[in-house]
Amino acid sequence: MEAPIRYGSNEQFIVQEKGVPLKLSFVRGMGAPQSELYFPLSERPGAAYTMKIPEISVAYHDEATVKLPVDSVENLNKTFKIAGYPVTITKTELIASDRLRIYTDFHTEERPDRMLYNLYAEGNYMAKLSERTGAYEYMEVNVKPGTKTVNLTFSNPTAVLRGPWVFEWSSDEIQP
Repeated sequence: MEAPIRYGSNEQFIVQEKGVPLKLSFVRGMGAPQSELYFPLSERPGAAYTMKIPEISVAYHDEATVKLPVDSVENLNKTFKIAGYPVTITKTELIASDRLRIYTDFHTEERPDRMLYNLYAEGNYMAKLSERTGAYEYMEVNVKPGTKTVNLTFSNPTAVLRGPWVFEWSSDEIQP
């Protein structure tokens, strides 16, 4: 029986014929985790392999600028698009004279096959992530005290695209 896809697990599954999973080893380094993996090859000519990647992360080169009030505003509900994904700023909260909290809705439930979960805000900022979805719940940005509005530029959005992404090959194709 085939194992269910475990979204958010960052696991890559490689199986030999008959669904036998292979033990994987990873090289950890400065880059993204599990960007390289190694597995033993069968000595049998023509052995078949299947790799299923549950999901991949994609970073987009895009930006959007939004004008926001530097004040506490309930029910702001200002929506913009970045890399084709909607982001709604549901409310703002001035938590200090120089700090604005921006509550966000990344619309994570609308498309089960893909989900925006990260983007950058210009300047110094921090973000609180949802434990359930991994997307931002809110961001906090620095503002000049006494400022009425701020034009905030968001950039470099990152989304997860759910698969599974399936690759099949034989040992003959990869051995010299």
